[in-house]
Parts: sequence; C-alpha cells; structure tokens
Amino acid sequence: MPVGSTRHRLGPILEQGSGLQMSRDFLLAFSPERVYSGRIFKDLRDYPKVVGGIDVASTAAAVAFYETVLTAPEVRAMRDAETAELVKLFETTYRDVNIGLANQFARYAARHDLPADEAIAAANTQPYSHIHRPGIGVGGHCIPVYPYFLINDDPVGDLSLPRQARATNDGMVAWALDRLGPALGGLTGRTVLVLGYSYREDVKEPVFSSAKPLIRALQTADARALVCDPLFTPEELAGSGATPVVVDSLPPADAVVIQAFHRAFAALDWAALAARGCRVVFDGRNALDAPARAAVQAAGMAYMGVGR
Repeated sequence: MPVGSTRHRLGPILEQGSGLQMSRDFLLAFSPERVYSGRIFKDLRDYPKVVGGIDVASTAAAVAFYETVLTAPEVRAMRDAETAELVKLFETTYRDVNIGLANQFARYAARHDLPADEAIAAANTQPYSHIHRPGIGVGGHCIPVYPYFLINDDPVGDLSLPRQARATNDGMVAWALDRLGPALGGLTGRTVLVLGYSYREDVKEPVFSSAKPLIRALQTADARALVCDPLFTPEELAGSGATPVVVDSLPPADAVVIQAFHRAFAALDWAALAARGCRVVFDGRNALDAPARAAVQAAGMAYMGVGR
C-alpha cells in the first residue's frame, strides 16, 4: 500500500464503521506479504515476517500474533506502520529497477552482438552482483504496480531510477517486435504464435501480463496473433484479442514468441513447428536451454532472445 495507508486511510474507515477509536479501542498494524505465487506457504515459513503498528502496543500485538501462527525465522518489528509499508515498496521497486537495468544491459549487448545472459551469469559469481534476468516485460500484481505508490508521492523527482525502470520494462514489447519484424521481412500479414498468456511461467494469472501489450502491438502492426496457454481454457483466452490455440495441435505460424515458458511447453516439437512454416523463435524469457536452442536452429529456424 502507499505509505500512510494503514494509519490515515484504513484506520479512519475502521473507526467510522465500528464507532471505536484507534489505539484506545483497537490495535492496528500492517504486515506486507512477502510471498511468491506458487510457493506461498513455503515462503511464509522461510522469510522473516515484517510488522509495524500505529503505536507500540499495536506493533507488539502483531509480533506476538505472528510468532504464534508462523514458523518464520524471525518476526521483525518496524518502527511504525509506515516503515512496514515502505519495506514492501522498497522490495518490489528494487526488483523492477534491477530488471530494468538487466533489460538495458540486454539491449546494449544485442546491439553489439554479445551474449548478455552469459555476461550476467559471470558477473553474478561476484558476491556483490545480483543482476536479475532480462525479459520481454514485467507483469503480476506487484512489481509493475507498487513502484507507482512511490513515484506518485514524489513531486520533487527524487525517484528518477524507478521512473526510468518502469519506462524501460514497459518498452520491452516494442523493442522485441522491432527485432522480430526485420527477421520476418515485416510483421504485416504474418502469423505470430504467443506462447503463454500468464504473466510468468506455471502460474495461472494474467494480471499485467506482457502478453496483453504484445498481442495489441501485433494487431497494430497488422499481424495475426495466436495465443497458446494450457493453464487457460479457450473460453478464458477468447477475450485476449488473439486466436486461442491448443498446445497439442498448433497451427502454422511464421514466428513464435515465448512470453511465459510453462512446463507444458518443454516438450514442444520444434521441427514440427518449422515444418508448418515457422521461421523465427523469439525467446522473450531466455527460457530455452542450449539443447533446445540447438533444436530450434537445427530445424532451420532463427533463434532470437533478449540479449542473446
């Protein structure tokens, strides 16, 4: 939540609805969720829990509650609710900025025909380097949203890095298509298969998925967009703006864009896709390992990645 929401927005709502008064009649604290979709209970066990209240008693009660119900390694008390709110915004904004930096690295490396992923992996063997993975965009409930809770509360412009990261990450779809288009001799009239409608692999969640601006951009370029995601039914994909297809019988396409590499895609027959006319595989998540990339190229298709 934006800083101050617990004390200045939710607290008064609770007071108005209950007729009670904060601090006098009820305690109020904030604890950010620090979990990853698909492994929530594991993360609740493994990560320190952060809590902060509107007063000392609220913080102490929240700490006591979480120490009772969780087996987390630590329940960490913050100075106040505002500091606890800031923790979540710092965590997610750090990740967005880090991904934005990785994407800028990848774009630079691609311009110089150098392997960004190889350089990033080597750089991260140094203990102070923690460069994230570049990709075609950032989705989900948290990372593309929470930086704005800081940015929109920054009238003096201190947060220039988060602003630039948001612009970079939101611009990755256009950058990817700027590379894919010339490889196909233009996008007009081409059929492009988007693999994965979810915002990330193996999670059925389309919130802020890069698949959405990708499909819109393909349509704007007068290309035909197909979408395949085995986590969704064809009816659920009908509103995507693309034509839903199933993984067991993929139709002909000029190119494939990997947007979320679900486990179900690991067994794709690349030679069969090539036989149906596919000429380019754009790996928007750098998900294909060396044998898979070799299989793509052995089938006669061009392989392209984000900084690969």
